[in-house]
Amino acid sequence: MRNYVGLASTYHDPAIAIVDSKGAVVFAEGAERYLQNKRAIGVAADDPVRIKDLLKRYCEPDADIVFARTWNLDWTPEAFAKVHYVNDAMARASRGDREGVTGPLRQVFDYLGISLDEPDSRGARYLMHYMRWNYDLFTSDKHAGANLKYRIRQGAADFGREPLERAFDHHLVHAATGCFTSPFEEAVCFVADGSGSDMKTNSFYKYQKGKLEPIPAPAGTPLGYGSLGFFYLALCEACGFDPTSGEEWKVMGLAPYGRLDPELHELMTSMYVHTPLSLVPARDFAAKLTKLFERRRPAGAHPREAADMAFTGQRVFGELSKMLLDDLYALGIS
Repeated sequence: MRNYVGLASTYHDPAIAIVDSKGAVVFAEGAERYLQNKRAIGVAADDPVRIKDLLKRYCEPDADIVFARTWNLDWTPEAFAKVHYVNDAMARASRGDREGVTGPLRQVFDYLGISLDEPDSRGARYLMHYMRWNYDLFTSDKHAGANLKYRIRQGAADFGREPLERAFDHHLVHAATGCFTSPFEEAVCFVADGSGSDMKTNSFYKYQKGKLEPIPAPAGTPLGYGSLGFFYLALCEACGFDPTSGEEWKVMGLAPYGRLDPELHELMTSMYVHTPLSLVPARDFAAKLTKLFERRRPAGAHPREAADMAFTGQRVFGELSKMLLDDLYALGIS
């Protein structure tokens, strides 16, 4: 007999769910409710005090516990060292130190759309600042389940009880959430995210009879950080709001009060290159991000001054999304 504990192990918005041996969801809660912390950035889903009570209250006494994380990141020492190597190189590059960082960052810069000639521009620094923060906080996934394992061992007479551990591709988890809770027996699924396992940003799946299969992009499709999630984050920043606090909703609320700005529309649409089932950043993405931030609502200015920015950005977000949805529809799978 097994019970399952799911831990949302992204560094923001942690959550926990418990499923009993009959497959019934007996508990599900975002950590925000218990912690009274809107985004709970860097906080473990399995709070050490809370998890003890949840295991006792919702898990069957003799059940084996399986816990699963929503990421399958590589936490081997070699992979961890590589992350720190790149993170350190970006820190030096953002300070304007170009000497000695070209090698380790060339591939990363190409992926992000940063020219090696401009690592100290505002757009490049913002991108690297965001990536370094991600790298630093992704250890939330590495530590997810540590409190749960400790409490399970502590509850065993000989401290020898061990839960089974599983980890899943992050976008697959999103797809499963959408498809398994839908009323459809077959469908296609599009996952647009800030980032996913292996730094994927957009993923596509075929869903049929309770099974999900990835739909790969055509052979030869270019790779790059074509993240609609990051685009919206940058749009939120350009509107003068704080995406770290979760203020993207303000962009959505402000957009209906604005009008299309043709100059901004041209700039935003030129930031990405579309090929079938793929978005990648333009080679001068960081330079264009710098231009976008030049139009940022000044501190203290009324939010309505960013209404055209919000409207135009919302329009571009929809247009980019529709391009990928049209690609998916053209496959004729569903």
